[in-house]
Amino acid sequence: MDCTFCLDRPDLHDQRLALAPRWGTPLSQPGEQFKELLSRCTATHFAAGDILFQQGEIPEYFFLVQHGLIKIKHSSSQGRDLTVEFLFPGDVCGALCALDGTPYPCTAICVSDAQVGRVTQRDFAQLVSKDPSLMYRACATCRDKMSHQRNFLMGLALEQADGRAARLLCLLALRLGVADGETVKIPRLFDRQALAEAIGTTSETAIRTLSKFRKNGWIKEKAKTLTLTNVAALRELAGLTN
Repeated sequence: MDCTFCLDRPDLHDQRLALAPRWGTPLSQPGEQFKELLSRCTATHFAAGDILFQQGEIPEYFFLVQHGLIKIKHSSSQGRDLTVEFLFPGDVCGALCALDGTPYPCTAICVSDAQVGRVTQRDFAQLVSKDPSLMYRACATCRDKMSHQRNFLMGLALEQADGRAARLLCLLALRLGVADGETVKIPRLFDRQALAEAIGTTSETAIRTLSKFRKNGWIKEKAKTLTLTNVAALRELAGLTN
């Protein structure tokens, strides 16, 4: 997906059908139920650092990310914050919570400026009553999220920091990258501290890790972009060779 589409093209933000929820239906064929869902979305702009919802809050909305990058974090009873997921354009969030009123289990924070479509809990429940397949798709989405979060947490426990950083760069390349020959360009959305939080390490370790990647010739950094110059090496380090 072109990062200029995701991040720097406000003229395209209203093309909502191109950002149909990632619920197993091709984005180019969103289906009638998605058209009605999207017609009930209220687009809301958020600045980097804004909070969409907080852990423990009673849900009011179902969310569809239309633009930008959202970080999902969980806070432990000891006050430790752990990033468990990232949401990209086309991703959905809060479906089951909006249906049964369960408090949000995590907090959603904008990493970049973002536009998010919000569907009220009442409207979403009405749509599900008209088309129960939306519930099945919501359950499938939550299953996939739980699987992703489990893999992410296993990575925190078992992988070294450089492996986790490589995995994050590969994820950003997959969802936001622009291929340019043998390289992939992604927008720079993280400062060192945010990167450290995203991969569960210290700022010093994050700096050393990126320095290692540069010295190995795997990445090149500019003010607004980061270029992956050896995707194969990063994939191998991240354990994504298969």
